[in-house]
Amino acid sequence: DLDTGKRFQELFDQEFPLSVEVIPLLWATHPTGNPLEKYFDDKITAEASGIAFARALLLLEDEKRKFLEKHPHNWLKKISVFAYSMGNRVFRATIRDLRNIFDIDEIPFLFKQVFLCAADIPNESLHFDEIKGGQLIAYTCDWVICYYARDDAPLIASSLINGLKSRMLGLTGVEDISKTLDNVFQADCSSFNNDFDLTGHGYFLSKDGNISPVFYHVFQAIA
Repeated sequence: DLDTGKRFQELFDQEFPLSVEVIPLLWATHPTGNPLEKYFDDKITAEASGIAFARALLLLEDEKRKFLEKHPHNWLKKISVFAYSMGNRVFRATIRDLRNIFDIDEIPFLFKQVFLCAADIPNESLHFDEIKGGQLIAYTCDWVICYYARDDAPLIASSLINGLKSRMLGLTGVEDISKTLDNVFQADCSSFNNDFDLTGHGYFLSKDGNISPVFYHVFQAIA
């Protein structure tokens, strides 16, 4: 949400001034009601948001192309993506819809890095699969970095709600890293996630003045 984006920006401004600009991308979530109902509604709207974000990315790429045609000697910073929790489902749907709905044969190289934190998507989601397209996210960037924690309580609940068909990527990391492309990496955050959030889910920012190792790792990867 906007508050999280603001906190992220404030940390960058505090630790590394004038280095990173955080741009929150919001999608339609269920604001109130029964938590179980809200969860399933959010899953649906996350998947449905893919086409809108895919179109936005294509428009952004078109504007960049036009800019470079007029200013061929200018250098544009690459964008990095930080997807958190259910936002990973939105991002996965976005890249899927770039290929499926817009009939793009090759996914464009769009980002510098993609960070998938506490990802509420199945842990096989990055596996190379021509039909399901698990490799598509890795095609869009230099690196994919997955942050996970084995005692992330909301993701344990998510696995149970989903009938244990698959564990969540943000809970176990990639099911089989050998089935992913070589630019996919992961970091187990189980040793400190509860220090920054009682549920073990929101561990990438700060608490009581202590800043998460994930934040510093993200900056180092960008830098």
